[in-house]
Amino acid sequence: MCVASLSFGEIRASDRTDGAYKRKTVHLTSQSIVVNGVSAFSNGWGSVKVFDWREGVVRLHGAVADLTFTAATNLIYTNAGLDIAVGSAAVSDDNLTGATDANMVSAIAIDPRNSDTNHLSGFMQTLGQTNFNGTATALDAYVNMNVDSNDISAVVTGTISGTITFTYSNLGDY
Repeated sequence: MCVASLSFGEIRASDRTDGAYKRKTVHLTSQSIVVNGVSAFSNGWGSVKVFDWREGVVRLHGAVADLTFTAATNLIYTNAGLDIAVGSAAVSDDNLTGATDANMVSAIAIDPRNSDTNHLSGFMQTLGQTNFNGTATALDAYVNMNVDSNDISAVVTGTISGTITFTYSNLGDY
């Protein structure tokens, strides 16, 4: 088991092997994430790195995530349009296109369940197999978020908690 404590939370990763398949479960506990609210005319976005794979080609057979986002302030509005995804790179613009920012667990739209705390929760999964080339540089995993333009008024710091489970094979490094 690998444990990494970060600024305002904890990320733990545990491994399990089932024959040729490996299962990596990443547990997030109150992990801090900053969502940038750029302007009223563009979406806000933010990322937090949650895992470094070992070098090599990783075949991702599937992944499941059950994550909760809680905003530290009321700057994300009630009934906000918020998308969460898991990708091999941090989101760098105001949408989750799937090229690298949503290529491990596809984006899902979730809305606040409690207007007092801006508590968001969603279940996401991806099916199918994808190869990631981490031979030159080890592959990363990021939780990426996007908030619709009229639903965020400023930079928001919040926390993410929950689990992400990857089922994969490491095909080796060369």
